[in-house]
Amino acid sequence: MLKNTGSPESRVEARKRLEIEYKELALEYLRRSRSSPVVFPDYLEGLIALYEGRFDDALNAAARIGKEKPWFYEAEVLKAAVYYQKSLKSALVENDLRGELENFESVSEVLQRALEVGRSDPDLQLSLCRIDVYSLRAQMRLDWRNLDDRLFDGALEGCAGHGAHSSRCDGSRGSLA
Repeated sequence: MLKNTGSPESRVEARKRLEIEYKELALEYLRRSRSSPVVFPDYLEGLIALYEGRFDDALNAAARIGKEKPWFYEAEVLKAAVYYQKSLKSALVENDLRGELENFESVSEVLQRALEVGRSDPDLQLSLCRIDVYSLRAQMRLDWRNLDDRLFDGALEGCAGHGAHSSRCDGSRGSLA
């Protein structure tokens, strides 16, 4: 994640440099995987759409997977990744704190659905912990006088539950941040 320092313009420029450096390489590997019999085509297309910034296409692919393969919780993780990217765009590009917070709430909702199926994946709980903390930070930036206590409770519960203790909520692991 890019540090929230400097002007919005400098953050956008840094993000563009990173995308140029890494995004095309990742897309090339994903495109090469299209011929793999192991990968679900909709999931692969959803990942490609995510990295190309076609968020609606990625969400549609994830929805198709969820209907066809309800046990494949990674479809919900894909949705969470889309909403996470949308939250970054809201914060870093559009300077829209309310949009950032709304997208973090969507991330939290889909990660909770993913946890219903993928209970054994510790990265899901850790990602939920982080998103709850990010939501809390976004709420503080938006309106610290009217903080929603449920955000505190959710962040504490997410970080303490399922073995994802707060010492692990440091950005060192996880599927989203």
